[in-house]
Amino acid sequence: MNTSGPDAKVATLDGLTSAKIAKMVDHSMLHPAFTDAELESECQIAREYAVGAVCVKPYHVRRAAQLLADSGVLVSAVVAFPHGNSTTELKLAETKQVLEDGATEVDIVVNIGKVIDGDWAYIEDEIRRVNALVVSYGAILKVIFENDMLTDDVQKVTLCTICSKHKVAFVKTSTGYCYNKQEDGSYNYLGATHHDLALMRANSASSVQVKAAGAVSTLEPVLSAYELGATRFGLKNVKQLVEDARARFGE
Repeated sequence: MNTSGPDAKVATLDGLTSAKIAKMVDHSMLHPAFTDAELESECQIAREYAVGAVCVKPYHVRRAAQLLADSGVLVSAVVAFPHGNSTTELKLAETKQVLEDGATEVDIVVNIGKVIDGDWAYIEDEIRRVNALVVSYGAILKVIFENDMLTDDVQKVTLCTICSKHKVAFVKTSTGYCYNKQEDGSYNYLGATHHDLALMRANSASSVQVKAAGAVSTLEPVLSAYELGATRFGLKNVKQLVEDARARFGE
């Protein structure tokens, strides 16, 4: 296990191109007010910029799969989003539905209260069962921790250990929709902090990738997260990101 400090770099920017950066993007379309018309236009942008995947709400999966057929852009669906409060049976049912509708990746939120309670048997059973279902469809699972809600690093490390044991594809920092009261009284979120990215990378199996979501919406934060071991990035403004990457790295 790597015990490097919170800002220890595990990757370099050597060999990066704008195309490689685009393929590490999950183009997020998850705002509650996101419309069908916006889905159409944003899927066209995802196709034009050849991103890795679009990340959509469950009811948009079928249409996104139609719009992106033969594009090389994958469809990822969120489950129990954004709070993770559904029962395991409901999470399994929702997962099955999005897979049947054409998703090839699933981003599921853990039961945050159960993590804080330390009910690891419950958490492990849920992750095991959902991952087994996802894998049976030839798809991959990303487990969202929602680190802003967790109270100590032990919880994050234990989640990494469980996800590694059951060979999930990704551990993910945040939903991007968790708003906690900050010291100044405002409600906001920290998202993918350097500390958490390094912690998750150091405590996950090498086969488990790290997805950064929340506060990684522009090129420089994406590059910093990449150096800390993240290989997927959930963000909205993919057009600007890729244009900035082209200016810096070329095609």
